[in-house]
Amino acid sequence: MAKQASIIKIEGTLQDLVFYKTKDGYFVKTKISGRGELIKRDARFVRVRENGSEFGAAVKSGMLLRNALAQLIYRIADNRLTPRLTQLMSGIQKLDAISKRGMRRVGVAFDNSSDAVNMLKGFDFNINSSLSRVLQKPFDLDNVTGTMTITNLVPTKDIFYPENATHVVLRTAFASIDFTNKVYDLSCSAETIIPINDVVSTLVLTPANFPTVAGTNIYLLQIKFIQEVNGVRYSLHDDGFNAMGIVGAG
Repeated sequence: MAKQASIIKIEGTLQDLVFYKTKDGYFVKTKISGRGELIKRDARFVRVRENGSEFGAAVKSGMLLRNALAQLIYRIADNRLTPRLTQLMSGIQKLDAISKRGMRRVGVAFDNSSDAVNMLKGFDFNINSSLSRVLQKPFDLDNVTGTMTITNLVPTKDIFYPENATHVVLRTAFASIDFTNKVYDLSCSAETIIPINDVVSTLVLTPANFPTVAGTNIYLLQIKFIQEVNGVRYSLHDDGFNAMGIVGAG
């Protein structure tokens, strides 16, 4: 490694030289040819290979969850959802107390650790609008059917809504994901649309079917808003209010 002495500081690659900047100044080094093969085979990079393997597996697990919930995530997810899910899956993966380092997997963690399942609870798909902020009312969840019951809901009191919204849309979902075999099934309730007013109501949201895949059960609640103008309802794509979160897992 050599330090650049020129008045003109360079960053980038020129033939076999790599120019770069650190907190200590500008430096230049020789490009290492065949570095990829070196990392793959050299014993000195065994930790790098292990970390890379587990990171790749975490990325794929996050992608599997996104695919399973694709129809619900549309127009809800924030632009940091992918790295946030990867971080979540990496944490869950570390709870795999059976596999060797470099081979730890999310599916094994879910199958053998209740702590892994619990890490899913409370995850928000829109970091700009948490579900607990939007729905300020307790609810009951039936872990067998996925049915969610919100008792004595008063929209103007219990829901944080945008000023131009006239109605709130609530929907629940029950997903079962096998992270080992990479298969999933999702069942959603019908959308329940209620006006934003002072009327008290009890909502019972039940998924249409029971998921057929044997895997990790995930229960979700989605809240969106619409505006009605002259009898026509328009969806409000407001990332500061639309929310969806994992309310249970098992």
